[in-house]
Amino acid sequence: MATGTERNGAALPLGESAASRLALLAGSGVFAVLVALASIGSPKYAGAFLGAFAGLVGLGALVRFAPARTADVLLLAGIGLLAIPVDVYLGYQAHVGGWPGLRLSLADFCLYALAPIAALGFALGRLRQPIPAGVAVIALLLLAQYALSTLFAPNRTLALYEIASTLHAFLLAFIVALLLRRDHLRVVLALLALQVIAHSSFALVQGVTGRPIGAGWLGGSSVVLEEALQGGASRLRPAGLFAHPIVYATFLVVTLPLLAAGLALRAGAALRALLVGALALGSAGLVLTLSRGAWIAAAVAGATLLALALRRGLLSARRLRAIVLAGLAGGLVLGIAFGPRIYDRLTRSDAGNVEVRFDLNRIALRMIAANPVLGTGLNNFTETMEPYDPQNVMAYFPAPVHQLYLLEAAEAGIPALLLFVALFAAILGGALRRLPALDDPELAWLAAALVAALAGFLVSQLADFSHRLEPLRSMVWCDVGLLLGVLACARTRAARAGAR
Repeated sequence: MATGTERNGAALPLGESAASRLALLAGSGVFAVLVALASIGSPKYAGAFLGAFAGLVGLGALVRFAPARTADVLLLAGIGLLAIPVDVYLGYQAHVGGWPGLRLSLADFCLYALAPIAALGFALGRLRQPIPAGVAVIALLLLAQYALSTLFAPNRTLALYEIASTLHAFLLAFIVALLLRRDHLRVVLALLALQVIAHSSFALVQGVTGRPIGAGWLGGSSVVLEEALQGGASRLRPAGLFAHPIVYATFLVVTLPLLAAGLALRAGAALRALLVGALALGSAGLVLTLSRGAWIAAAVAGATLLALALRRGLLSARRLRAIVLAGLAGGLVLGIAFGPRIYDRLTRSDAGNVEVRFDLNRIALRMIAANPVLGTGLNNFTETMEPYDPQNVMAYFPAPVHQLYLLEAAEAGIPALLLFVALFAAILGGALRRLPALDDPELAWLAAALVAALAGFLVSQLADFSHRLEPLRSMVWCDVGLLLGVLACARTRAARAGAR
């Protein structure tokens, strides 16, 4: 008489067979409950529920069948999901300017699963410290200044949310820098290219149809934003899968330089085609956003990448000519395809859109003058702007100042602004000092591209505050982690060479 089922010709004990059936039934039951709960809410919450469940199942499978690859897969999955705005906010409060609650996204499931792995490897000495001591000290001082500002904030909950956002950004950068390996880099580039293609494809469809196709699925705007022009006309400003075209535009500013640098790597035809396609679609999407600030920031990023590559000796005269010709050809194509849009944006934009930004700047300057040390409260700009708003701008434009540096100083004091600038100066300055000594051209290209991307981002924030918005903030600090990780890879390579 059989006592169990057969597996590869051998008897499977009845107890194991029954346990497998119970596990299957339990998993099916949990899945059914999640599907039922998800069907009650919006598509975004449905995606969050089902994505979380799929992630747990995938994590269990990894731990069971490929434990040695768990950290690699989690890291790459987290990076691949960063630009997908499927998230929920716990303790949500209606707010503009920073986290309105405690954010939990699909990418965070990977991040938080990696945290104990990274901590254990670091504690055991198997992972090298990738964060320069000066950067760490400045980051801690910035958090301390934020904490002081929180004590005097009228809405301390919102201030604490911003501290949580900052900690989340620092943790993300640390984990990416700590776990990144050289053999991850081509996969990372492919994932970034796929993100650009996904968002830009939806942006092009939105620009053609005038409908927010895709954005509404993830909780974005229910309409495609229109830019008013002089004379009563308007132009559409698609946002891809993001909530606003500025977020989409800045995402492209911090991503396209990496894809351009990826073409200098020794890569297969498939990856090169993917990178070229993403650059073409992303460039078209950047024009469609009609973001003048992002256009300037992208030009700064491109010029910075080219200058660093020339200084480092990464470009031969032949390759430089090819890049210049490709850039001119691409610019000509974009000019032919989108010339009227670009011209209208540069010459016929409603002057009121600029004037209201200057009004907000003046409000911020009044806040800084009255509260130079601690500010009016972290993440509390709109909550505290009324006494500094004699023109009642808040009545028709209740938003934070569209200049990140003024926003930092107004909310958390001039020390916070100085520390924020010093933090990025330390990160980029350290990379620039090390770049000439990198003996690996591929790592040098990626380091230069990441410096260029972050430089473009910092320029973009002169007319924007998108650093406070997700998932862009996570993308920026992922770039910081990638830069520190690339430098750490180069350091490890040099150490091995010295040992030989």
